[in-house]
Amino acid sequence: MSMIINKLPSITWNRLKVNSTSVDINIEKGGKFISEVPSDISLKVSEEVSDKSLENGMGAAFNDYITSLKLPVHSFFVVEKSVVEEPLRLKFAYDEVSNVGNIIELHIAKDSQVTVIMDYSAVKDLDSVAAVQTRVHLEDNAKLTLIQIQLIDKELTFFNDIAANCAKGAEFELTQIIIGDKATYQGSKVLLAGDDSVVQANVAYLVRDNDKLDMNYIAVHEGKLTTSRLYTRGVLRDKADKTFRGTIDIKLGAANASGQESETVLLIDEGVVNKTIPIILCAEEDVVGTHGASIGNLDKEMLFYLTSRGMDKESVTKMVARARIDAVSKKLENEALEEKINLYFGGSEDE
Repeated sequence: MSMIINKLPSITWNRLKVNSTSVDINIEKGGKFISEVPSDISLKVSEEVSDKSLENGMGAAFNDYITSLKLPVHSFFVVEKSVVEEPLRLKFAYDEVSNVGNIIELHIAKDSQVTVIMDYSAVKDLDSVAAVQTRVHLEDNAKLTLIQIQLIDKELTFFNDIAANCAKGAEFELTQIIIGDKATYQGSKVLLAGDDSVVQANVAYLVRDNDKLDMNYIAVHEGKLTTSRLYTRGVLRDKADKTFRGTIDIKLGAANASGQESETVLLIDEGVVNKTIPIILCAEEDVVGTHGASIGNLDKEMLFYLTSRGMDKESVTKMVARARIDAVSKKLENEALEEKINLYFGGSEDE
């Protein structure tokens, strides 16, 4: 099925070819995953999402499509005033040639907090499509740390979509590490509906060969004293193609809201395509909003210095890329995830 996804909330010149992206997607069945569920989290499986009004990052066309497929909706519930010590772990291992999709709901009740780790991996040469939509409901003063680690070898086309609603005082922290895939489409839309609610996203990516990464992140401020922070950093090499759209949308009435977004991109080779579109929409006067982008190339003097001491360009490039990823992965404070990333880059378990 053909559709338009990752559309900017406020479009710009069509000649820039960044307003949206057109894709073909065909999900055949529900995908398998392995879950490690702490005892104080409950699971319910249903045929429909709990709140159809929740808006997602990839847009209405994708949302209507994936929710119309009648995929099993796996909903995880954290009860009120519960601090879950162990993370909820969801492991998606794509190992067969088929087009699969999943819908995950996370319901975090009032005054509760939890960490959720979603781990995506696939075998080599798996020419398939996989899609996951994560729907987040945060009640008053709830806190969710959502970690998504995407270490996928070539050929898979991957759709990763997030829809979230934050009530009063809720905090949503999102960390994403994106490496691999023939094509990756990322969408995230967070509604800061309640006063004093917060969203912070830290995203790191490596795109190489002829691969494509298309991203659309939106933070909508409705409540007073709401805060959004969106930080992305990445490396592009070979003939990689990346588009980043980041929108902070401050609505009328969101007094004293604060939004900040920035992207840092390192361009390794001349053949890469980089498009960065940071946008701030503001209908309220008493707010703070900042955005920026830093785009640079591999330092020639550093490259000469390191190669003159025995390192080849490939090793230097891998070292620099890993440093960008490590800047985000170290914040996870999770040794197992850090080790998995280390091994992906060819490190040893003893490093």
